[in-house]
Amino acid sequence: MRYIENCVIFKLYKKSIDVMGHCIVILIGHRIKITSKDPDEAAAELIAFSISIKGRVVMMTKNTKIVIGIIIVCISLFATQFLVNPQKEVPVQYISGMNVINIEDPKEVVGFGDYVFVARVDEEIRNVDSSAEDLDPGIPMTTYSITVLDNLKGKIKKNTPIEFSKIGGISSSSNMLTLLEGDIMLEEDQYYILVAAGNDDGSMVQAAATGAVKLDVTSEEEILSSQAYKDYEKYIDEEVEYQRPRYKSMYEE
Repeated sequence: MRYIENCVIFKLYKKSIDVMGHCIVILIGHRIKITSKDPDEAAAELIAFSISIKGRVVMMTKNTKIVIGIIIVCISLFATQFLVNPQKEVPVQYISGMNVINIEDPKEVVGFGDYVFVARVDEEIRNVDSSAEDLDPGIPMTTYSITVLDNLKGKIKKNTPIEFSKIGGISSSSNMLTLLEGDIMLEEDQYYILVAAGNDDGSMVQAAATGAVKLDVTSEEEILSSQAYKDYEKYIDEEVEYQRPRYKSMYEE
């Protein structure tokens, strides 16, 4: 009987699809030397090691050694590149907006807005330079796909993806994150209370720089009991309405 002395146990490292639609699989090989000459004990060594790394057992061959060498070199190059060129934080610049309300007063903010709702940010769709007449052309607008979970003011469709825009984003002229003073960028998979205004084309935008409040929750079940939710219920009851033209959103129920 031929005894196995050298084996490689492969473990799936990464699986992805390239731009041509080809499946790319990267495996990491773990070489193991079998010490036992007894077939049963040798098999037990293989099984135990394979289970410990959740790998797949194969025979060690010359080609296998070459593949493992290539994999190790590629991983080393990737790690070196990452260490030499670490990701840099995008610089942030804040600009002053011309506010007709006190944006530090939530009662005035919700009174200025047409809608107040709780939403989950699903993804950023686009980031373009603003075309608004009252803004500098270098100030970007960012549009997100969001899902409204609960309405506090107004009736926006719930549990379906809709578009929501806000002033701010990566400026094409400066490659900086440009925001209005007091504002924040929205993060994907996070929950927010959003104050929105309808536009004459039916779209919705954030009504004020302070019209996005991130909720400190990890699930939808925690939203209604959060302090921020309770606070905004009170702010809406005591809102200070601002007289201005109002437009209906295309996303109303």
